[in-house]
Amino acid sequence: MIIENSYSAATVTGEFNVGSVTGWVGGGGTIGNSYSTGAVTGNGSVGGVAGKIEGSTNGTIENSHFAGEVSSDLSQAGGVAGSITQGGVVRNSYSKRQDIV
Repeated sequence: MIIENSYSAATVTGEFNVGSVTGWVGGGGTIGNSYSTGAVTGNGSVGGVAGKIEGSTNGTIENSHFAGEVSSDLSQAGGVAGSITQGGVVRNSYSKRQDIV
């Protein structure tokens, strides 16, 4: 999976692995040059760009950013990614928000 030059302003609600661009990045997949300004809500692994980056399968987010709201009811929330397993990569990416709950 390759997602490039994408933008989302959507409000996304789910259970686990919830993100505004994609819920899960792995299998050699890459999200690049993408950003979101929407709101993302879930129970766990909730991220502004992706809910989860699977490192064991070489998931990567690069040159991307998030400027919306993230909220997780249980655990694992982040501005770019909600959770990153060993080997997952986030490069040249950032979140403009500091109030992630």
